Amino acid sequence: MNEISNIFTQYDQLSKSITQANSNITKTFNSLRFPTNLLAKRIQEQQLQWTNGLKPLLSATEHVTDIRRAFENQFTEITKLSTLSQQVFERLQWKDPVSLLKTKLSVQDRLKIPLIKMSNSYEHLWKALEINPVSVFDFSPIMIQQPSTDFYFATQLSYLITEQRPSVRKDEEVFLETSHQRNNSFLCELLPQLDPSLLILYQGAITSLDSNNPDKQRHVAVSLRELFTHILHTLSPENKFKEWNNDPNNLKDGRPTRKGRLLYIYRNINFPPFNQFIKRDVEAVLSFLELLQKGTHKIKKPFSEQQSRAILSRMESIIYFIIKTKLK
Repeated sequence: MNEISNIFTQYDQLSKSITQANSNITKTFNSLRFPTNLLAKRIQEQQLQWTNGLKPLLSATEHVTDIRRAFENQFTEITKLSTLSQQVFERLQWKDPVSLLKTKLSVQDRLKIPLIKMSNSYEHLWKALEINPVSVFDFSPIMIQQPSTDFYFATQLSYLITEQRPSVRKDEEVFLETSHQRNNSFLCELLPQLDPSLLILYQGAITSLDSNNPDKQRHVAVSLRELFTHILHTLSPENKFKEWNNDPNNLKDGRPTRKGRLLYIYRNINFPPFNQFIKRDVEAVLSFLELLQKGTHKIKKPFSEQQSRAILSRMESIIYFIIKTKLK
């Protein structure tokens, strides 16, 4: 019973964090839509930077003619992502004791512990931006949207993997497909710049998922795991990493850990609430990779097709942000 009580506490904590984060996003958005004179001046100074920064997020038919529209486009997307996260979270069965007993407390799955920490840092990040909205300009449009993107994918993946009978709403399906198409376009352009063989791994995962291969879920997991590993090593060369690193916990047997390499790639982000979110996101990514690792060693089908597509979306988002952060 103590274990179930602890789960209820975690559920309440997550619920409050997500609700508060959404409130802070709305307040930040309103501050930027109806700015003070000082903020209006700063917005004008940064108009070109933000307009240029938004171009990669827009389709060929979209145009940004002024900073007000740029902000509205950006924060509409951020608000939509946070709302989707809350909708997914509300379908989690943590609050149902009968469901908990039936699933044998499966909510203790490793994906959900990092999600709790991630939600707290997500709330704190948007609280800091709500208090000082002008600090939004310290980030590119892609970077300021990434926390909401990663939080949504982490929430959705946790839900799909741990619930017995998950369901995906139509608006979520539309967003996932739109996100996949957009990230696919970016990655097909960016991966060959790092190494042409990386594109083969990425396209191999997609081709496997769309095939009739009865073992396709395992093939997807293997390709994505190897793709991530190669990108991580390419963007965090060992000699450069060791020049930067001063934390022995980022080394194992004298070699950089995956966590250390990720932190190295994100090393130039200097806004403390954002740094904390990045650390929590890294923890969630590592738990996600452990999930992939387990999926490659099971004889039985490791994931459903729905779960595999969610895994692909999460990995596409992670890889895109890692590459853009490094190349920025």
